[in-house]
Amino acid sequence: MAKRLTNNTVAEVLEQRSSLEGRTAETQAASRRLPFAHPTLRSVMAYVYMLECRDGSFYVGLTRHDWLETGVGEHQNDTFDGYTAARRPVQLIWAQHYDRIVDAIAMERRLKGWSRAKKKALVRGDFDALPGLSRRPG
Repeated sequence: MAKRLTNNTVAEVLEQRSSLEGRTAETQAASRRLPFAHPTLRSVMAYVYMLECRDGSFYVGLTRHDWLETGVGEHQNDTFDGYTAARRPVQLIWAQHYDRIVDAIAMERRLKGWSRAKKKALVRGDFDALPGLSRRPG
């Protein structure tokens, strides 16, 4: 089972990297539905991460770099012209390691569909609140 990281610094996330292993049944099932199944792509490790931007908004991303620091650093520098470019500085608030890129892609897609309230519950580790935040009102 993949473990959630809630450290605010890249160094703390990297220290815990060695303790991460496995993946959830849900991400295994999602990865089988992805359009590519090349064994090399499946074996590449990755991180899914969430950044909090200067304006308080969240950015969910994925990096295939061996070090999460590289992926987050690209958002702090002028490497990307995307969403975070006008919202610097950014702070890492959550990250999760995956041994297989397909599992990371599945989780990134899932998180991007979540409400702000559900993302905040994940970041603070309030897993009991997640099912209630998944239900649509009505």
